Amino acid sequence: MRAPGTCVVTTVSPDGDPGQDAPRTSHHCTPWSLARLARDLYGSVAPITLVGVRVATTEAGDALTPGITAALPAITERVRGLLAAVGGPGHT
Repeated sequence: MRAPGTCVVTTVSPDGDPGQDAPRTSHHCTPWSLARLARDLYGSVAPITLVGVRVATTEAGDALTPGITAALPAITERVRGLLAAVGGPGHT
């Protein structure tokens, strides 16, 4: 398992996550099921990159831990790099 504060970047495709059945409600959608839904509704889906941050625990009302707070500048730069690679906002 990765340490809290680790940035995790995942490519999401409509064909990924094949073991998942269609969600019964929107509360059970995964990024992959949403990509499939978009493809099914519109005929195609743009590339999707999911950026997440590993945490130790989550509880209602929790604030960011010092480890997560310390990791934010590096995570922000990672996201900026991903945007620059595809000509995203501020990188045209």
